[in-house]
This record gives sequence, C-alpha cells and structure tokens, in this order.
Amino acid sequence: MKVKICGITNKEDALMACDAGADAIGIVMAPEAKVRNRYVPFEEAIEILEVIPPFVATVGVIVNEPMEKWVQYLTYFDLIQMSGEETPEEIPLGQSIIKSFAVDENFTLKNMLSYKVRGYLLDAKIGKDHGGTGKVCNWEKAREAVDTGKPIILAGGLNIDNVVEAIHKVRPYAVDVSTGVEEYPGKKDENLVREFIYRAKNALS
Repeated sequence: MKVKICGITNKEDALMACDAGADAIGIVMAPEAKVRNRYVPFEEAIEILEVIPPFVATVGVIVNEPMEKWVQYLTYFDLIQMSGEETPEEIPLGQSIIKSFAVDENFTLKNMLSYKVRGYLLDAKIGKDHGGTGKVCNWEKAREAVDTGKPIILAGGLNIDNVVEAIHKVRPYAVDVSTGVEEYPGKKDENLVREFIYRAKNALS
C-alpha cells in the first residue's frame, strides 16, 4: 500500500514523513488552504523540495491554476494534483497529473474516466472546500472506482483508527492523509504519521 502524507508545510515534517516511510509528500499551493494553515507559497515549496531524498514522490497540490503555472510547477514537482474544477480538455499533459474528485452526489465514474491522467484521488467535500476537510468520503463509490482498474488514491478523513478498515473495504492503490496525522493545523504529529504509515502498509498482510 502506497501512502501520501499531504499538507506538508515545512522541511522538518517533510523529512520526518520520508523517514517514516511515506511514498509521497504533498505540498498545498492553493490559497484557500490558508484557512487551515496548510498553504505554502511556491517559493517556500521549492525550499522544502530541496531536502526530499530520492524515491519519494513530490506532489504539488493546486486548485484551478492556469496551465502556465502548473507547467512551471512540474519543473520542480514529480506530479501535480489538480483539486479544482479543471476539465479534461485543460489537462493535455495527463501523465504528470493526479486529478482529485469530490465523491458526492455529482460524482460519476463516467466523468472520472473522461480524465486521462496518472492517478485519481477520491476525497470528500464540504461546502466550497476542495479537500483537506477531514471528512470521510463514500467508500462504496470509491470501491466502484477501484473496480474500473484505474489507480485510485483514497483520501478524506483517514486516520490511524479507520485506515485499515478503509483499505479492506476499498482496496485502493494508495491512501492520502493530512488532517488525520496533525498535531494542529499545518503541523504533523510524528507518532501519528509513523503509526498511520505502519498500519496502512500492513493492512493487507
């Protein structure tokens, strides 16, 4: 099971997550994340990337950015996670993109599959927030997405108490956590990060 630790805001947390066994780290460059203290300006994100060791994927999280912006970001990040209302036509470089979807009443597999991207992240949505809400998404719909054979990354309200159950029910390619391993908004709790990664990676063993 692959694990992405998202909402990384500083070098210390980034290095700690890597040491704990994270397969990927996510840095949120969407200004709306300021209200949850997880926003990192691009210039500061580059500084965090400098300490990431090889074989840990770096993911820049954006919301409704113009193409010239995310093409620039791909000079530094391994992947870009698009968490807004981006359309399939706006993503010609799909191999470098993870597309995030809110699994709500408007979610359909047909719409998800219309995006030709590297991976599909399924999250919950509250109001106008594009992820990072700490709310669990619909695992039944997520399992249906897994059954399409596409690489599904399960996010939304995961923590050390429910990640094993989530993996057993959904069988995703990877899990993504932010709120569930925080000491407080914007700061990761090392014990929670290590325990989450351990439980996720051993869930099916």
